Amino acid sequence: MRISKSLGISLAVAALAASAYAVEPVGPANDGLDGALIVIADVDHGAALVPEGTVLPRGISFYVQTAGNPAQAAEMNRLAGDGGELPRNGAKRLVLAYAPAADFEAARTAIAANEERRAHEAMTAPPHVFRLAAPSAAPVPHSSASHRQIVANDTDQWTYLYFVDGSYAAARRLIITEGGGWMEYGVETAADSADTGVYASANVWASQSSNLSYGGTDPYAVSVGCSFGWMGGYCNTPTYAVSTNSTSFSATVTSTGTVSQRDAPPCGRLGEPPCTTLYSGTITNVFP
Repeated sequence: MRISKSLGISLAVAALAASAYAVEPVGPANDGLDGALIVIADVDHGAALVPEGTVLPRGISFYVQTAGNPAQAAEMNRLAGDGGELPRNGAKRLVLAYAPAADFEAARTAIAANEERRAHEAMTAPPHVFRLAAPSAAPVPHSSASHRQIVANDTDQWTYLYFVDGSYAAARRLIITEGGGWMEYGVETAADSADTGVYASANVWASQSSNLSYGGTDPYAVSVGCSFGWMGGYCNTPTYAVSTNSTSFSATVTSTGTVSQRDAPPCGRLGEPPCTTLYSGTITNVFP
């Protein structure tokens, strides 16, 4: 299926809510993406495309929002730096659609090819771990937790929301057995602005938050922003996690990756493409 870039600003939001991720690997092995879930946001046709044969998480859903005149993108996009906001005209749900695995080869190849850039540009800070002990559930603030014992990595999986130009938003889901009844639940968020050669500069944001609050502190909350030239780039948060021995622990963590690409004049006029193109994807992980 051919996907064309829609006119206007396309704000694509994917909300993936599931208690477990059972995803059948799709595509060639040894490309660094084994077990990853790749979803293509087909904004023009209102569809969220997934490969045939993929076992999807229960409750998965996708949404898209479009707004405004392309020439006014900077005025309407708060991420463009002037404090404006997108109109509150509601998000449109994308219809889940299966497509042949061959239709995902370009997306998978592009993401896999980006591994070298990601390895060079990615933030490699130690994980920030919020320790929550039962039964008192008295939380301890973030630490690097370099001393923690890891018995097994039960889950380490990336979910990618891929856009038509090759940019994407992504979230990493981590579940670690620490031993002694302790489990660790972590999330890392990322976004990448593709090297398309059709824009002058790009701003990329990665942020995450959760439904938890301990004394006003969200143990998963973190946000980073990066600025790039015409080649784009990769931006990611550190891994933030909760380590707990509570059997009743639950959390919903929302990851958002946003790419804002800015072209140079005479963009937005005289039939030229819009000055700002915005892609924003949100992935929600539910623990445990």
